[in-house]
Amino acid sequence: SEFTTALDRGDQGDFDLFQIGWSGRVDPDGNLYNQQQSEGPLNYGGEANPAVDRGLAEGRAETDPARRRAIYRRVVGALLRDRNIIYLYHDTLFTGARNDVAGVEVRPDGLPRLSFASVGQGGV
Repeated sequence: SEFTTALDRGDQGDFDLFQIGWSGRVDPDGNLYNQQQSEGPLNYGGEANPAVDRGLAEGRAETDPARRRAIYRRVVGALLRDRNIIYLYHDTLFTGARNDVAGVEVRPDGLPRLSFASVGQGGV
């Protein structure tokens, strides 16, 4: 498919401009590590900043929310200077269901999880 070809060319760095969607994650690590770490599998922009790599490693090792926030602010500051990715927009997703649908989870990333959904059980 064309999408597969685009991903292959992205992996090879064979592009002038590469647009791809990302649904987002609740935790900053899920949004940054794979796309911005020097060896990240989705690092299409070619980010190779030792300060970013150090910050991403620190963020993964830290459990205190305030310290993690400070770490990721530093990382994002460096990324804003590097500008290897330009985020164009963020979708706002709306999820609705009939009254007889149950078990639909909508998490802070906005994506519905339907693994435990059922119809006819009543109430969302």
